[in-house]
Amino acid sequence: MPRQLRMIWAGNERLKIELPEGYSVRSFRKGDEEKYAQLLNNKDLGYWTVDRLDSILSNPLSPDGVFFVTYGDDLVATACAQDRIVNENRHIGEVGWVAGEPAHSGKGVGMAVCSAVINFLLDRGYDEIYLLTDHWRYPALKTYLKLGFEPRLDGADDRYLWKKIYEKFGYKFPDETKKTKYIKHPNGEEIAWRTLNKERVEEPCILSAWCMKRSFFQSLSHRDNIYTEDAPNIVIEAFIRAGANLCPQFIMPSPDVEHIAYDPFYAAEMAKSTPSQKNSPSSQPKSPSSPEDVRDIVDAMPDPDKLEQNYNIEAVAESYAKGIMNLIDMAKHEMLFISGFGMPSFMGGYGWGYNNYLSALKLYPEVMEKYFAYGGESGRLYNLAIAHAIKKYNLAPYVYGGDDICYNEGPLCSMDMLDKLYFPHLARAVQPLHDAGIGIVWHSDGNILPIIDRLINLVGVSGFQGFQEETGCTLERVAEYRTRKGEKLILWGSISVTTTLPFGTVDDVKRDVERCFKVAAPGGGFGLASTSSILPETPLENIITMFEHGQNFGREFLRHIF
Repeated sequence: MPRQLRMIWAGNERLKIELPEGYSVRSFRKGDEEKYAQLLNNKDLGYWTVDRLDSILSNPLSPDGVFFVTYGDDLVATACAQDRIVNENRHIGEVGWVAGEPAHSGKGVGMAVCSAVINFLLDRGYDEIYLLTDHWRYPALKTYLKLGFEPRLDGADDRYLWKKIYEKFGYKFPDETKKTKYIKHPNGEEIAWRTLNKERVEEPCILSAWCMKRSFFQSLSHRDNIYTEDAPNIVIEAFIRAGANLCPQFIMPSPDVEHIAYDPFYAAEMAKSTPSQKNSPSSQPKSPSSPEDVRDIVDAMPDPDKLEQNYNIEAVAESYAKGIMNLIDMAKHEMLFISGFGMPSFMGGYGWGYNNYLSALKLYPEVMEKYFAYGGESGRLYNLAIAHAIKKYNLAPYVYGGDDICYNEGPLCSMDMLDKLYFPHLARAVQPLHDAGIGIVWHSDGNILPIIDRLINLVGVSGFQGFQEETGCTLERVAEYRTRKGEKLILWGSISVTTTLPFGTVDDVKRDVERCFKVAAPGGGFGLASTSSILPETPLENIITMFEHGQNFGREFLRHIF
């Protein structure tokens, strides 16, 4: 799991201990064991027994360094000094296992017991005093800041969490600190942007993944209910804590069916709505029952050539930019967000039924071309707005999207049909993106190898995401291709959601992470990601391993290849 927050004590003088009448501070005594274990229990510190206390009491500074605040015969707060010697010339002490009884909150017992430990370490000449804590322990965090502890920022998740903590307390985030040396990593947004640009960067780009497992978000945000008004922040927090810095699609698992993707902002809106609003019926159009029904639906579509007359490019651009910039601000610039683009949707017709839709394409191609012409023109106008938004607001010049056109053997229909009906309108739709220098990363499911040349040379995609490797469309094979300008492709993948993640061991996941970096990272443009949606059955340990090993191995690998 992600590391805890680390805080360094910035003081150098003993602290004064003040407590209300009836409270006092003392160190551990023989016979305290049972009450000590009880005090540590039920504080989100794990399960404690007298035997487990040996892990504390065996430390060189114990038992004298174990302190309590007492009220009568009761132990109401505790903290301990732990020796963390680095070498004989540098002594480091930890303020550890801080706990207090909620019934005595507001009495300063946390301040007092931590002060006793700090004084104990100062008296013994310790060079550095630190503690580890969790981002959701707000009362404790406020106490530590009042005591003079400073946050240590070792990475993107630290920066993000501490900025949120300071905002919650109404404090100004410090630009300078007395003792803490901030590790000057680039922020997550910069790492991802530079990776996409294929610049030299020694920190790995890791995608937020398409994770449909609720416990992933619950465990990383430390919240049981993730479907609240704060759902968007919960999702962002979970991914940043995991180590992600690039999000091409902002989703979470549905509260109804965990396997299905869900908009976190919609979750927030639903949390604010009344039961009657949630259950209000919605009318659904009648589904077509034949290819002829599909033909008639398409034939009744408006004239594509008239779409531009009432299209407000400025308004669409503002909406597009607002959504992305809002997410970037929420993530404190520790994640880069990109969004979709306009295109004729081949898979959009699947909602009419596969047989009806595909049969209509075969039987009535002249009529059905209007479907792609309409989608293509809508997409072209949308892409004009995207290009305007990206230029106006200096957003990352990349978009992500695609179509599920292929199954295990290749396209669902003939190449001739795609060449006549689909690809010409797709190429026209994305031309405004090319004119503006915006790169397209294409989502790939199934075996896309039969259409990859068209996607690269006709459509002009800059990269691919996904790779259903069991079909033969492996990361290794796709990495051999180049863009139509002869450049290395952007590649996002390729930890399998059908084999490695759900059924592999932690070591299998690590090996696959290393394979992906070795194959795709040299030359830049690589983002570690799952191949597709990570389903609820996937072991949480494997998901966390993908992110953690991606950070650790990726960082080491990138520093050696540049």
